[in-house]
Amino acid sequence: MKKTVAILLRILRLTAFFFWYIWKIAESSIILSYEILLPALRVKQAIIRLNTNLEKDIQVMAMFNLASMTPGTVCMDISDDRKTIYIHLMYVRDPQKNIDELYKLERYIKRVF
Repeated sequence: MKKTVAILLRILRLTAFFFWYIWKIAESSIILSYEILLPALRVKQAIIRLNTNLEKDIQVMAMFNLASMTPGTVCMDISDDRKTIYIHLMYVRDPQKNIDELYKLERYIKRVF
């Protein structure tokens, strides 16, 4: 019984993550398309250092790859201890908001993997 509940809970978490991530990709794609079609150079770039609490290699790999798949975001490097990810952001209006979104992605990854 407990195993069935655990599997169902994992499926629900994966489904919630999937829809949240698809929304984030759509949102970023719209912003990127707007910038391409109406170039006014509103680009404000930054490189941030994100300290993670991810423990498994698969979690770090998922964080690195999923963050890079979001338009306007590219992961550049991972520290040797796998606790820090360096990320280039193309659109930074509020740096703390961007960091909070990345930590939200981290929380989803910890629940799913």
